[in-house]
Amino acid sequence: MNSILVVEDAPNFLRWIAAALARHRPGLEVRTASTAWEAERSLAAAPPSAVILDLALPKLHVGEPPSIEVGLSLLRRLRQGPDPILTVVMSSHAAEQESLTAGASAFVSKSSPNVLHELLFALGFPTAGGAA
Repeated sequence: MNSILVVEDAPNFLRWIAAALARHRPGLEVRTASTAWEAERSLAAAPPSAVILDLALPKLHVGEPPSIEVGLSLLRRLRQGPDPILTVVMSSHAAEQESLTAGASAFVSKSSPNVLHELLFALGFPTAGGAA
């Protein structure tokens, strides 16, 4: 895996996840998007190896009310086509079943005390405990 797109509208959480991934996996290209529109532009420019997707996203502009339907719609598009992109949903909403039904490879709750470990595991990265 050489590139990840992190789609998250909370700026502090977005910076934390992007920095943690870059520290854990030197050389990994970590791109970010704060809206579904920014994510679509990034995906069109160069598809990543994987996407970490928050569900509640604004469609066009930061500051718009976020919607779970926007995230689910983006998730469905990511999983369509001949080469679906590995997509891990990371959300504070209790929407695990909806996410998995829409095609998510895994669901990680933002409120988990082990959120980073679970995210790394879902992406298939080795973790401190040795799990792949």
